[in-house]
Amino acid sequence: MLFLFFSGLSVFFALSRVVAAYNFVHLVLLAVVAMAVAKVLRTGLVKTEMVFGTLAGSAVLQAILGTAQFIKQGSLGLARFGEAVLGSEVPGVAKIIVDGAKVARSYGTFPHPNVLAAFLILGLCSLYYFWLRRPSEWRLFSSWKNLLSDLIIGVGIFTILLGLLFSFSRAAWAIAALITVLIIGYSILAKPTFRQSIRLLILLLAIGVLLFANFRPYISARAQFSAD
Repeated sequence: MLFLFFSGLSVFFALSRVVAAYNFVHLVLLAVVAMAVAKVLRTGLVKTEMVFGTLAGSAVLQAILGTAQFIKQGSLGLARFGEAVLGSEVPGVAKIIVDGAKVARSYGTFPHPNVLAAFLILGLCSLYYFWLRRPSEWRLFSSWKNLLSDLIIGVGIFTILLGLLFSFSRAAWAIAALITVLIIGYSILAKPTFRQSIRLLILLLAIGVLLFANFRPYISARAQFSAD
């Protein structure tokens, strides 16, 4: 409420009060939705697993779209779903320079690669939740059900990390790494999730090595900082 109060107060000091008021209404609506979602979750009308599942599934879909955009270096024809006009030579499109060549960053159906990256982080955390809450075991194979679960969640994590890579958002890379370290560190200390956290760590290390080995020029180009 304090945040909304100062946001509403800022409308009177904006250069364009009409535009500021319009966006403030949007902000109020978002706040109401957030409170409504919190109420629904608190009362148990909607299960937490349903929220995480929706986020994870949506993030995997967005990561697939982002990967396809990176491969094509252009739009996929999904303008009706919010996809921007993309291309390495399109003005205004976020790009990186790799060996002197322009490479368009992935957008998914979001207005900017950084927004896509932020959403993918939510999906990644959701998949971490499903991986860590499974029964802890050391065996590589105990049943077809567990193997299928490992495969689905593991492929989902790989797909989201691939999409996160192609967003080329350095801030998102750093945040995802920090969140991952915190989640795995906490899970290792927690006895019920110790084994699953070790298995998750091994999976992430394998994915990291695989991505770095195949996309090292892109990662190196984005990880560098110049004086200007």
